[in-house]
Amino acid sequence: MATIRIIKGRIYYHFTFKGVKCTEKAALAATPDNVKQAKKFVKLIDAEIANGGFQYEKYFPHGAKIESFAPKRKDQPFNRYFADWMAGKVLKETTRHNGESVFWRHLYPFCKDRPLSSITRADVRRFQRTLVDKGLMSSSINDKPIKVLRMILHQAYVDEIIPKNSCLGVKRLAQDLTDVDPFTIEEREAIIEGFRKYEPLYVNYVTGAFCTGWRPNEACALTWPRVDFQQGKILLREGRVLGQTDIPKSAGSLRDIDMLPPVRQALMELGHKSPVITLEKYNRFVPNLTRADGQTPVSVGTRAKRSGEV
Repeated sequence: MATIRIIKGRIYYHFTFKGVKCTEKAALAATPDNVKQAKKFVKLIDAEIANGGFQYEKYFPHGAKIESFAPKRKDQPFNRYFADWMAGKVLKETTRHNGESVFWRHLYPFCKDRPLSSITRADVRRFQRTLVDKGLMSSSINDKPIKVLRMILHQAYVDEIIPKNSCLGVKRLAQDLTDVDPFTIEEREAIIEGFRKYEPLYVNYVTGAFCTGWRPNEACALTWPRVDFQQGKILLREGRVLGQTDIPKSAGSLRDIDMLPPVRQALMELGHKSPVITLEKYNRFVPNLTRADGQTPVSVGTRAKRSGEV
């Protein structure tokens, strides 16, 4: 007979199924209302066990006895399941490219062709440590390889290939706050002047980047119909990545930017010479251009991007 137990103020279900004693945590505090609901639930368990319709994995998908009661499906190698998983998803080309890059760079060297069911929680934690030892930042580990691994194992769990997702219970790595160190006005003017001297093709782009905060891919996709001189607005509606122009994934990226005087002047200098404002190479180091203090070389593609100015 199924019963409830209260242990340290929490409700637990206790029952016997197929000769195996099971104690499952209800994740509920032992309040009068919760106890009342729990008593109704154990009556349902009793009834389903009695008529042979009880499915352990339906009520306790992450229970302690899931491996004993979950229906068995043919296991699959990790690399083959990843290929099938990617083939069945409708993704933007950039998202697909990033997922495959994460797989070949990080996931495949660690998992290779191991059966999905053999990947344990300890393996996931060891994978995290391996990435940390490689020097990857916590934010990159959380948002790229571990995120993709979670999605793969979750889908395998949904497909009933594995009894549980081994990533559950593995905490995200703590992320340190990044100090923002924007360029000073003097540094900004020195950078623009350096581009004017050494790379005049990009001086209008850099001027626009400092005054608008647009992303490089947004600048590459900007067309003249999106430039409204009359209203003084730049309409950001697309991004261009890997040679393809598409709308952004998040609606918040669709926005209008005020056209400040330096940006208006830069656009007027272009004079509609080109139908699209382009930047061929994002990360360019400007030769012989240093900070105002004459010490550290300035990288427009790294420090500026990190500060949020570009």
